[in-house]
Amino acid sequence: MYQFDGPFAVTAPPASTPQDSPGYFSDGNPATGQAATIVPAEFLNALMRECLNLLHAAGIAPDKAKFDQITAAIRRLSQTLGDERYVPVSEKGQPEGVATLNAQGHVPTEQLPRSKVDLAWSKITGKPTTLTGYGITDAVNVEEKGQPEGVATLDDQGYVPTEQLPALDFTPADGSITTPKLADDAVTSSKIAYGAIVNNIGYTPLGTKGDQAIDGTLNVRYWLHIRNPNDSALRSVHHNDGTIGFVGPRGWMARFGDDGNLWTPIFGWLSN
Repeated sequence: MYQFDGPFAVTAPPASTPQDSPGYFSDGNPATGQAATIVPAEFLNALMRECLNLLHAAGIAPDKAKFDQITAAIRRLSQTLGDERYVPVSEKGQPEGVATLNAQGHVPTEQLPRSKVDLAWSKITGKPTTLTGYGITDAVNVEEKGQPEGVATLDDQGYVPTEQLPALDFTPADGSITTPKLADDAVTSSKIAYGAIVNNIGYTPLGTKGDQAIDGTLNVRYWLHIRNPNDSALRSVHHNDGTIGFVGPRGWMARFGDDGNLWTPIFGWLSN
């Protein structure tokens, strides 16, 4: 259905003529001299406008390529009941019909109009420039790792790298400071308990397997943790209240007193 748009069409409808006696169209009768009926523009305009108004009342836009719009309009208007309007089930999710809702009460994605907005990240303006701007309060910027006023990193063994540890106190007896030179597989300060005072430490090879021993004085204030590289077991040397001994996962394993007394978890102090 469409509004006439051919050659010689006018932009405004002609004025209506006075109402005459109702009648019918006729092809005429030459035998009796009856002339054929001439269909006036007023009548054709009336038919066209009635049809267009029917589509308008049903909410359907005229389409020159469709030939069932009058039927659709009548079907839609015939389902109006009181103040409520109903549509056939066949129109759900169909063009010129009504949208459906899924189980969550939302219009399915395939029935939404395609967005004409360029949502490329580079096209969005006013983006925040900080974590706080995005509402993130429990994260650290990756650029702060290993940086002053930032956060420390961990190596592949789970330790803070030596270069990020605070400097240890060197107190040599002779007043000089010797910088220890460590082999690639030697113990590093990141694996010595914090609080140790290291004096003139060197390393002496033992045997032919590359093992090493500390050659010098290692003063421990509280704890010295020793980790077995074979099974990662951790044991500690601890001194307190005039005793020094080894501590394992279950507590003290052995203690030695300054008076030469020996303590074990099974026998207690052997002097008793």
